[in-house]
Amino acid sequence: VATDSVRVVAAPEGTELAGWAALRGRAGPVAWEGGVRLDRYSITDEERWSPRLMARWDPATGTSVKVSWGRYVQSQGIHELDAPDGQASLASTESAEQVAVGLEHRTPGGWAFRLEGYRRDIEDPLAEFVNLSREINPIPEVEGDRTRIQGTEARARGIEAMVALEGTGPVAWSAAYALASAENRIDGVWRPRTLDQRHTVNLFGSVRLSGAWQLSGTWQYHTGWPFTEQFLDVVVTEGLDGTEEVDVVRRGFGPLNEGRLPAYHRLDVRITRRFQMARSLLEVYLDVFNAYNRTNLRGWEWRLRDNGDGTFGAQRDPGEEQLPVMPTLGVRWVF
Repeated sequence: VATDSVRVVAAPEGTELAGWAALRGRAGPVAWEGGVRLDRYSITDEERWSPRLMARWDPATGTSVKVSWGRYVQSQGIHELDAPDGQASLASTESAEQVAVGLEHRTPGGWAFRLEGYRRDIEDPLAEFVNLSREINPIPEVEGDRTRIQGTEARARGIEAMVALEGTGPVAWSAAYALASAENRIDGVWRPRTLDQRHTVNLFGSVRLSGAWQLSGTWQYHTGWPFTEQFLDVVVTEGLDGTEEVDVVRRGFGPLNEGRLPAYHRLDVRITRRFQMARSLLEVYLDVFNAYNRTNLRGWEWRLRDNGDGTFGAQRDPGEEQLPVMPTLGVRWVF
């Protein structure tokens, strides 16, 4: 029997201080801002400077072009300390450089168009603890597939496009698409991050049925998250009573996040009834999540398969994740 223990200071003492200075200006249709931020973390004994620049050009009414560059630091919060995985102290801050370019146009009729691209490079990403099998476990830290992922650097790239009708009429809608990637560099090889999704689509629609009733819905879609293939063996042993015992034993894993799960998609619907009062607004709404009962795959589960000829094999089954189709009643009161 093997035992292990971790000693963690549950209430570390320290301070986090931040200061920001900026200078703004305008030259004709171009507005700009330059600034610098200083962060001080006493727990990890760090001081980090973060310069940032931004410019906005308005070539015509309702049209703007934005360009930004900056460095950003992120400290590890006490709630993010992975004590069950053996982390006994907070990690050093994560530093990133980001560049973004965006184009936006709005019309007097309520139409809005936006196109944006970004690039983010992380020099020293924080470690991530994951279960490679992606099975849903109540205590994931005790499972045998628990793995620490530590990249030497990370990166994110993306292009996002959106069109929307935001007028005051009875109908409003929006459609957005994103092509993106998020990767870790591990042992010199770029690997997809745990929640990397290349294609993402979000659709929203709303119809005001009357002055008091409104029907709305959201449909979301994204390509499957990455997963790591497993190698399994069927092992036959002799039990204490002399009978054969057959079991599936994990031999190892393939390259990290080399596979892809099936695509995810879901429809959520809401109907709202508004009650306008003298000095407040009361909204009563009914939500239906996963309206068409879609079963989305979170990962794979493994079980023993009887081949029917006296032999056995390892069978991969979907590790399903499904929201129940059930109504949810809510109230919102705005004063």
